[in-house]
Amino acid sequence: MSKKKLKRKLGVFLGLSAAHRILAEHTHKKESIIRVQQEADNYRNLVEDINKGNWNEIDLKEIKEIARKRCLKKLNQYEDTSSERYSKIDNEISNLMEELEVKQE
Repeated sequence: MSKKKLKRKLGVFLGLSAAHRILAEHTHKKESIIRVQQEADNYRNLVEDINKGNWNEIDLKEIKEIARKRCLKKLNQYEDTSSERYSKIDNEISNLMEELEVKQE
């Protein structure tokens, strides 16, 4: 897989995992929490599986921006959550990147 495709996939999966973590925390539908948490874990596992790149600072910024856009797009689909969800996007993505060791080498 090319580095460009790998960055894109990492960003998308990071964004979706972050979005589902945020949704699990802010949903008003208690019956959705388990399913949303499982989705977050699934996307997190996908990131672990493909995180094999040698990232520089520019790559990390691009991955983070792709993740942010994808997370925002996903969160906009859910109106049954509190508006606080948007304030947590950057922090959640940064935490995920740190947890999964998506970092400069």
